[in-house]
Amino acid sequence: GYFLAAKKQQQKEDEAKESEITLYSLKEDDITTLHYKNGTADITFVKDDKSWKLKDDKAFPVNQSKVKNMVADVAKMTAKRLVAQNCDDMTDYELDSPQLVVELSTKSGDTKKLSYGLETAAAGGCYAYMDQEKDVYVVASNVTSDFEYTRNQLMKVPDAPDIDLDRVNVYQVKTAKGESFTAKK
Repeated sequence: GYFLAAKKQQQKEDEAKESEITLYSLKEDDITTLHYKNGTADITFVKDDKSWKLKDDKAFPVNQSKVKNMVADVAKMTAKRLVAQNCDDMTDYELDSPQLVVELSTKSGDTKKLSYGLETAAAGGCYAYMDQEKDVYVVASNVTSDFEYTRNQLMKVPDAPDIDLDRVNVYQVKTAKGESFTAKK
C-alpha cells in the first residue's frame, strides 16, 4: 500500500511539473544587476566580482546571503498557469500598480522584468506579468516575501562581541543630540 501511495504521489508531482509554464531561466552566476521596487523600497544591486553592492552606495555593507536568496528566487521563473492573454485591463489583477517589480540583467545584456500583483488564494499564488507583455500568469507567491526588505534591513550587521556582564563596571552612552548618560556598578 505504501509503495502504491508513494508512486501515485510521485505521478501527481511529475504532472504538476509538466504543466508549469517556463517564463524564463537564467544562470544565477550570469546575473549582474538586481533591481526591485516594492511599497517601501526601490533598490538596485550590482555584482562586483563575486559580491553584491548597492548601485548608489558601494560602501554600504550588504547582507550577501539575503541578496543571493533573492537572485535564486527569480533566476528561473515558472508560472502555474496562464490566466489572461493580451489583457487590456490590468486593474482586475492589481497589475496596473504592481506590489512588487523585479528586474534582472545578465552579463550578456539579457534583461527580465516581472511585475507581481494581487495574491490569489484560489489559484495558489499571485498574478504576474513579464516585461511589457499583456499576458497574465499565476506564479508562486512565496518569492515576494524575500523582496519585502527595506534598505536598512539589507545591511550586514557585524556580530556583537561577547561580554561577560560580571566584568562590566561602567556603561556610558554619548549621543550627538539629546542627553548622554553614564551608569556605574
